[in-house]
Amino acid sequence: MTTGGPHDRRRPAPPSATPTASPTSPPSAASGRPRRHPRRRTRRLALPGLSAAVAATLVALGGCSLAAPVADDPEDASTLEGLVAAWDTALAGTAPATRGALTQALRDLEPEVAEGRGTVRYVPVLGRDQDLEEDDPVALVVWEQRTGPDPFTDDVPRWESMCAQVHVDRSAASLVATQRRCPGSVPDEPPERPGGRMPEGIDASVVTEGSLLRGVATATGSSAAPLRRATSARSPGGAVDASPCLDGDLVAATDRLTVTIGARDEMVVRVVNVSAIPCTVPPPDDLRATQNGSTPTLDARTAPGPDVTLHPRESATTTLTWRPSQRVDRETPQRLVLGVGGLELPVHAGVGLPVAPLSAEVGARVDLSAWTVLGYGATPDDRPLAVDVAPRCEPKDLAVRTLPPADGSGSGAPPRAELRTVGVLPCRVDPAVRWPPLPDGLPPLLPGPPVVLTPGWAATVDLAAPLDERPGEVLVAGRWVAVRTGSG
Repeated sequence: MTTGGPHDRRRPAPPSATPTASPTSPPSAASGRPRRHPRRRTRRLALPGLSAAVAATLVALGGCSLAAPVADDPEDASTLEGLVAAWDTALAGTAPATRGALTQALRDLEPEVAEGRGTVRYVPVLGRDQDLEEDDPVALVVWEQRTGPDPFTDDVPRWESMCAQVHVDRSAASLVATQRRCPGSVPDEPPERPGGRMPEGIDASVVTEGSLLRGVATATGSSAAPLRRATSARSPGGAVDASPCLDGDLVAATDRLTVTIGARDEMVVRVVNVSAIPCTVPPPDDLRATQNGSTPTLDARTAPGPDVTLHPRESATTTLTWRPSQRVDRETPQRLVLGVGGLELPVHAGVGLPVAPLSAEVGARVDLSAWTVLGYGATPDDRPLAVDVAPRCEPKDLAVRTLPPADGSGSGAPPRAELRTVGVLPCRVDPAVRWPPLPDGLPPLLPGPPVVLTPGWAATVDLAAPLDERPGEVLVAGRWVAVRTGSG
């Protein structure tokens, strides 16, 4: 493995093509391209990474302390921390083990990341003349389109490039991007994107240091049954004042997969109401699975059942069953879409599940059951889960319950609370970080190691101040709700 300094270097254009210019000089008449601003040498600075949905984090960044070491140039820092936030969210629940696997994952995400921000491109560095190992970090070239420092005199967009290495910090359950020195062969502008995708990589060499996987895996909490509302209407149409769920009100994920030999496979898909008000969900009525760009026709059959009403952050599940086929490609990732009353819900992959969970042939019958309302949380799962990447938990994705002190007496032991995720993706709780903020009403957490919460799991945290005792209630979506455990 080779090592080198993390300093950034912007490659100036040859003197014959672009003479030295002031920051506000107009584009070169010969080239028609704006001149590039001289860039100062930079040093590494530790900044943390945000966690949120890919598009939201890429558009709304700034003012937060994050865990990705980047350069001290504010624009470079914002660019790299935005990428880390997007990658952490998109790769939530995964455990990249090799340089090749992470390189492929980042390459596949580039169109989504570019669409989310619009002015960022990146491509892996192939490093063909380097003796790279599978435990080396991933090297990238990143471009961002920027204007000059004064929008009134220098508003012509131009591409700025930087190089970075990416590794996995398992102790923080996050990717880390560190700026590296760019070689002279890095082009000033990103390559063309035929078909909307960047090429496989750039034939250059970026010096990296350290290993791909660092630190000890983060704790993952413990399995926990969902909490059901003590009074919740589930009759047809719903007994609460609720309108039908609209586009953007629901998110979906695979919750569980049961594979058999020669009989029928079974998969549980969970939907969550992520809106701020109750809404009704009609029975699921369609399923599509896209693989290798093809979407074969499936014979989706819906079992009769009522609409159900879901309160904010409440979950319901449908069980899919089909006769498996050994002729189906189980190595290429599938993109599942669940149809619900005219809504099309992309189905996120569950933690530890295959990339191609649906093994039904073209035209095969797939049965979709009526909804089962779970409440707050997911189906309990006692499987050991390997999660090396997860975004930080947002307040809206956490449900909080008060717990008695650890010693049972309340003297000497700090107050405690139970946190569980009510979203569809894993996320991490980091008591040492104050961003994102905690749910309203929850005191600050005492320092401690990060904990990854996967759907269906919970963790106990120590509080810096007592939380009002609310037995039989849970704090979710900004409100205390009466709940009960168990089915029915």
